[in-house]
Amino acid sequence: MWSSGLSLPRLPRTIVGLCALGCAPVAAPPASTPAAPAQPQAASGAPAPAEAPAAAAAQEPAAPAPGEPAEPKFDFEGMLARERPAAKLLPVTDPKGRWRSAIESRRAPLVVNRGDHVSVRALYAAKDEVRCEVHEGQLNPGVTVANLLTAASQNITLEEAAVYHVGSAHEAPVLFARARYKTRATPPLGGEIKVGISPGADYSIVCIHDEPGYRDAFVRTVEGFVSAFEIAQPVREPQYSAVWQYQVGDAHTGYSWERIYAEADGSVSSFTFDVMIAQLGSGELRVRDYLAAETHDRKGLSRGSFLSFMGTSKAHELQLTRTDAGPYDYKGNVAGKAVEGRLQPRAPLASGYERMLSLGKARAAKKLEWHQEEYRPERDPLHLSGADYTLDASHTALTRKAGAALESWELEDGLPIRSKTTNGPNTFVGTLLSRRSSFTSEFGVTVGEQPEPDDAAALPLAERRRGFETHVFAETDHTPAKTPPAGVLSKVTYPAPLGANVAYVTPPRQGARRAAVVWIGGGLDWNIGESAWTKAPRDKDHSARAFRDAGLVLMLPALRGSNENPGKNECFFGEVDDLMAAADFLAARADVDPERIYLAGHATGGTLALLTAASTDRFRAAFVFSPVADARQYGTPTGGGCLPDNASTDDVALRAPINFVNSIRTPTFVFDGGVGGNADMFDLLRDKSSSALHFRVVPGVDASGLVAPATEVIAKAIAANQVDDAHLDVETAVRAGK
Repeated sequence: MWSSGLSLPRLPRTIVGLCALGCAPVAAPPASTPAAPAQPQAASGAPAPAEAPAAAAAQEPAAPAPGEPAEPKFDFEGMLARERPAAKLLPVTDPKGRWRSAIESRRAPLVVNRGDHVSVRALYAAKDEVRCEVHEGQLNPGVTVANLLTAASQNITLEEAAVYHVGSAHEAPVLFARARYKTRATPPLGGEIKVGISPGADYSIVCIHDEPGYRDAFVRTVEGFVSAFEIAQPVREPQYSAVWQYQVGDAHTGYSWERIYAEADGSVSSFTFDVMIAQLGSGELRVRDYLAAETHDRKGLSRGSFLSFMGTSKAHELQLTRTDAGPYDYKGNVAGKAVEGRLQPRAPLASGYERMLSLGKARAAKKLEWHQEEYRPERDPLHLSGADYTLDASHTALTRKAGAALESWELEDGLPIRSKTTNGPNTFVGTLLSRRSSFTSEFGVTVGEQPEPDDAAALPLAERRRGFETHVFAETDHTPAKTPPAGVLSKVTYPAPLGANVAYVTPPRQGARRAAVVWIGGGLDWNIGESAWTKAPRDKDHSARAFRDAGLVLMLPALRGSNENPGKNECFFGEVDDLMAAADFLAARADVDPERIYLAGHATGGTLALLTAASTDRFRAAFVFSPVADARQYGTPTGGGCLPDNASTDDVALRAPINFVNSIRTPTFVFDGGVGGNADMFDLLRDKSSSALHFRVVPGVDASGLVAPATEVIAKAIAANQVDDAHLDVETAVRAGK
């Protein structure tokens, strides 16, 4: 299968080549200086200082002495304005079969394997070639451009250099720079080099054209080559990808490339690659490249790697790690000097990914202001900054203020499309070139994308659990469960694998058999207590009382190691067996229909319900609120979770629903609110889930406030024996305030 997607980037590298092979001047020097674009001014962290306008690429030749022949005149400006129509797209194939593409050419492109790269030569006209190199891995584009021009300047004099276009192909940036030059011969000849580079994560493409003019044709050729590029091996697609172009006045200054990936362990990886290139008045290019590779969890930024170049010199290379206690340790080098220290923010650090989540929450909750503690090493590698964000009432503009720095974004459908950043005297204007966004699930109902498995097939999780002995245990509260009020719930024991477990259950009654629900709440103790019958505010009511109010049988089982139950808490493992035992207990009751036993859980109980649905077909349907993809998302025992860092590979894998949702056959309805919660994991889960799973994100409510109205709707559907998406209209119940 051929794929055009991008995968996780490796650290970028640079090359020196192409123009070092030799530049070919074809024209006499120009007679006048073209109008210079507006230039960026100097500022701390800005890519270029203010200088005088660029000098002419060459001065008007002096008048010849009497008797000497006059030098020929060339219309160099006219040559710079030349363009050419598109040629045919001809196929280009990697000699090793790893990739294929197509490029404009007058004849079959020459493709040669050079060992560390593949060279491609496409013919524009006689002796006029576009030369490209395809490199495996990600190149550092700004430094690569600078090195190419530096190599070229060994034999020529560069007199004007600038970025002249930033584009996007395959959701990756493509940057184009040009440089006018003259030879050192007498009389000097002039020319123009154009460089195009696309720093793909799997393969990077660098192209050069050494001929005055044809700037648009070169852009068309290179972007076409990148757009047609396909690789043989399938790659990961990001949940979010955006390419931005930046300008100061009329001068192009580079781009920003943002990507976000949802990881199987519940964490999120984000990658930002900024390339700023500005022209000095002398014609020199000032280059700044910045890469941030970050990992995020439910708290915020957990670790990051940061790399920056100024010109061809490394400005900083830093590693940042959040400690279990909360502060962050950094280590690396800045301007060639080793640095090491600790940062102590007031809250977990946030970056662009958290800003995107906070923006979505702000729109849903109508909260127009928030604060983030941030680490921006490209501005200040040794200190934190506090940033205040404000969303306007119309949800069309977002501003960030941090000290004297001011940024603003114009929003469309809740996502940025234009930006403006003021830093000292410079104002950088950003324009969105391309975006792909599927990270936060859309409101409404979506269905698992994998086919529903064969009913006769064994359930993989059940097979792997059989005979496996866990070594993960947690301490829990052994306070005996209180006795509930008579007639509301009964305190009973049910037979479980480790012995008799305690539970609360609706008292038996005479009459027809009825449906029953096993409900497991949040927290990692999974005990039971008076919250099962004590009245609570509606947005914090997790008692599942709606099921018993609707006349259904409700069972709230305490699981192993909790209350007076035998055994120890096993952190999402043996508890699955306890829930199946609870279903068996209900099935034996005379007033319960054994074919209509349902499973429901909230938060950690929702995650446990997903694991149970992947382990058995015992339940008629499952209702899951705000689960995670992997138990590691809850943290280690010291951080509030239960799965230790040294847990075995199997212990980790068997507690990760993401590994087994493709095998679920039981109709499973997964809910979360559009404010907070774990809805940002729904895309990852849905991509891996069988079509038996239905995902529903409800706007205007958080995960906690969703439970009461949702269980009321579910209880009504169960009572009517109409459990399907059409009869689980939770959104209407939330809007009505029920």
